[in-house]
Amino acid sequence: MEIIYGLDNWQQKFPRIITAIGNFDGVHLGHQKIIKTTVEQARARRGTAMVMTFEPHPEEIINPDNSPPLLTTRAEKARILRKMGVDVLLLVEFNEAFRSIAPREFITGILKDHLGLEGVVVGYDYRFGIKGGGTTALLRQLGEDVSLSVTIVPPVVIKGTIISSTKIRELLGEGRVREAAQLLGRYPAVEGIVVHGDKRGRSLGFPTANLQVGRKLAFARGVYLVKCRLGGGTFYGVANVGTAPTFNREEVRLEINLFDFSGELYGERLSVDFLAYLRPERQFQNLEELRKQIGADIRKGKGILDGKTGEESFDIPLF
Repeated sequence: MEIIYGLDNWQQKFPRIITAIGNFDGVHLGHQKIIKTTVEQARARRGTAMVMTFEPHPEEIINPDNSPPLLTTRAEKARILRKMGVDVLLLVEFNEAFRSIAPREFITGILKDHLGLEGVVVGYDYRFGIKGGGTTALLRQLGEDVSLSVTIVPPVVIKGTIISSTKIRELLGEGRVREAAQLLGRYPAVEGIVVHGDKRGRSLGFPTANLQVGRKLAFARGVYLVKCRLGGGTFYGVANVGTAPTFNREEVRLEINLFDFSGELYGERLSVDFLAYLRPERQFQNLEELRKQIGADIRKGKGILDGKTGEESFDIPLF
């Protein structure tokens, strides 16, 4: 998959381009339907399957003080799109100038004239142009004017819930990891570099890897059962998302204790899948009380893995 950074770096070298347009934060099952439709149409035309997305997330420009935590980084998103068969990922800078483009100019000037698209695929709630004034109905109309095929993908519904990034963030914020995973089509995950922490876990007998993830975490504060990928290996463990109130820390961190692992991880890139929410974060009266609780968390996590707690098996496919 070729990644192109910005409209200014675009070159007319791809045949018969069909592109999906959207933010695709999380690349959840609803997004996947849009992207699969794009790939199918491109393959039918022996053309190019492209995804056009925006950086930063538009809410960071439109509503900077209350922008949502992202579900995926650029790298995570790109990896999923590559596995789905996307040929080109076009990353468009979202800024005030881009936000001010009129709907007709966006369709005729950018999509048709500059990019040379044959077709676009979008979700049912797609909006475009200045102040989001462009609707899917207008997109169809303008598409007909310039011979641009337009496909509107209806919402994907699971158990009466329309899948959306907003709904997934809501579920994760409530610790409902498995329900979020069912909407994502994979376990919610983060990846990052292991950095030095306070080394308090080591002194408690439970050394932790502190992960620098580079984005706000959508997860509820608390302790989780996790599956970690490091190089070619897979390890399970428990992770804490929070501020460690026992130690009066203000910064939210992700700290992971891997089961049956020894060795140094500093500087390594770790990919972490969140499998289950074990308990909320809380403050302990002393270190011995905390040590006992960590031991209980580990036993509970291992019990889930061994099928001894009545939890459902982990059968959600992973990207």
